[in-house]
Amino acid sequence: MHDIWQLPSEKAYNTCDFSQTVSSGAAARKVSLALNSASFDFACDKLGIFYFACSVQNACSEGNQKVRIYVSDPVKTVKLRAKGGLSLEEFNRKHTLLFAGYANNNQGISQANADKAITDAESVLKHSPESCSDWIPASWNSDKSCRAFLYTDLGFISRVRPTPDFAASERYYMQALQITPGMCGATSYLAELRVQQGNKAKADKLYVETCTACGQYSMDFFDLNFAYDKRQWTKPLCAGQSRPTTTKASLAGKPVGVSSTTTQPFGLSAFTVSAHYTAKENLPSSITSQKLFAANTYKAAKRSGLAEALNVASTNIVITGFEVNNGTRRLSNRKLATSSIQVKTSFVIQVADATAAKTMTTTISRASSTIRRHTNVAMAAADWSRDSVISVPPTMKTTPTIKVQPAGSTATPASPDKTVDTRTSASGAASGAQLARGIQTALGLGLFLLLTFSASLH
Repeated sequence: MHDIWQLPSEKAYNTCDFSQTVSSGAAARKVSLALNSASFDFACDKLGIFYFACSVQNACSEGNQKVRIYVSDPVKTVKLRAKGGLSLEEFNRKHTLLFAGYANNNQGISQANADKAITDAESVLKHSPESCSDWIPASWNSDKSCRAFLYTDLGFISRVRPTPDFAASERYYMQALQITPGMCGATSYLAELRVQQGNKAKADKLYVETCTACGQYSMDFFDLNFAYDKRQWTKPLCAGQSRPTTTKASLAGKPVGVSSTTTQPFGLSAFTVSAHYTAKENLPSSITSQKLFAANTYKAAKRSGLAEALNVASTNIVITGFEVNNGTRRLSNRKLATSSIQVKTSFVIQVADATAAKTMTTTISRASSTIRRHTNVAMAAADWSRDSVISVPPTMKTTPTIKVQPAGSTATPASPDKTVDTRTSASGAASGAQLARGIQTALGLGLFLLLTFSASLH
C-alpha cells in the first residue's frame, strides 16, 4: 500500500514530516489515498521545487520513496537559444545525469564530458542573466545570482573530474562567495572540497559556516554530514551549540523511533559512533554489484540486524558504504562473480551523549556473534518477493571482524529557523549539482508529470 503527499518544504521533505499543522504558511497535503497503486497528476505550471513522498510505514524515512520535482520555464530563453545561446535549463538537462552518475553511483565522469560541461557552463555565463531566466525565478534572477549559481556548479565539476582540479574548484567557489557572501551552496561545497582533500582543519571551519549558511534541514548540510561520515571524521560543534537536543518528529502521524521523543535526524546529533564489520556473505552470483548496492531491501536488513544486535532504534543507524575484498573495489564498481564474497559494511550510529558513545563503542566491539545472528534473521524475514535484484535471502557465513572508531563528539546543528539557502530556500532554485543528490525532474511549464508509487517500488 502506498499513498502520495505533497510536502511544503525542503525541511519536511528531508525529515519526512507529514504534519498537517500549518507552520510557516504551509502544511503537508495528501494528494492520493493509500492504495496498492497510487497515482497523482501534477500540473507543472509554476517554476520552482515541489516535494512529494509516501507516508505509509517507513517508506519515506527508510525506503526513500520520495521525489523532488523541479519545474522550469524554457519559454523565457527561446530567443537566446534561437541565436545559438545556451540556457541554464539546457545545461541542467544536459549535465545533471552526468552529475548523478558520479554522486549516486560513485562513478567517475570522463575527461571529455567534464571539459564539455565546463565549456557549456561558461557559455551560460556569457549570457547572464538572460540565460538563467528559465531556471531561476524572476524575483531572484540577476547577473550576480546567475553567476554565483554557475560558479558553484563549475567548482563541483572541477573536483569530480577524473583528475580533480582542486585549485580550479576552490577558485570557482570563492568567486561565487565573493558575489554572494554566505551562499549556502558554495559554502557547503567548499567544505566538501576540503573533506575530499583530507584537510580536516579547514573543513571543520567551513562546516561551522555551513551550519549558519544552510540550516540543519537543507540538502547541502545533509550531504556535508554524509561526507564526514564516510571519512569517519568527528564533526565540530556548530556555533552556539554545546549539548545535544531532542526534537519530536513524526512519520505518518506516528512518533519516529522507540519513544514519542527522538533525537534529531541522523548525521546532525551531537554524538555518533562510526564502525565497520567484515564477513563472508552468501550472495547470488548472477547479480551485478551496482544493483546490490542500490537494493534498499538489502541495506534495510543490514540496518535492522544492527538495530537488534545493538539494541538501538534503526532510525539512529545509517549504512555508509560497502566494500569487497578488503576494500580493493567498491560494490558499485564490481560484478560479484562468486556466491561467497568478503563484504565490509560501514555504518554510523547516533547516540545521546559522550557517555553513551563510549558505551556503544564497547557494545559494538563485543557484538560479532549477535550482529551475524540478527542480520541473518533480518535477511530471512525481509520480503524479497518484490525485489528485482535478490530473490533468495543472503546469509552471513562467517562471524564478522569489527573495527570501531574511538568515540567522540560530533556536530550539533544550527537553529532550524536559520535555513537561508540563497539557491534553494530563498529563491526556489536548485543547482544542477544539487539536483544530482536526489530524485528530481526538470520540466517545462504546462507539462504534466504522473507520479506513481506502486507496491513493487523499493
